[in-house]
Amino acid sequence: MKLVKRNQKLHNPDSPLRIGEVNDGDVVKEVNEPSYIDSTRIIFISFIIEFILSIF
Repeated sequence: MKLVKRNQKLHNPDSPLRIGEVNDGDVVKEVNEPSYIDSTRIIFISFIIEFILSIF
């Protein structure tokens, strides 16, 4: 629980990172991370939203 509180204090809403900031000497590397989002579910939800909006 102490770690959670410490990390909350490090949060900067203007930083591109969730916790902390990029400091001098830090190395930022881009990596390919597979998506775990089910694209068919997103398409279905988009369809439902468009349908609901078309009713109004």
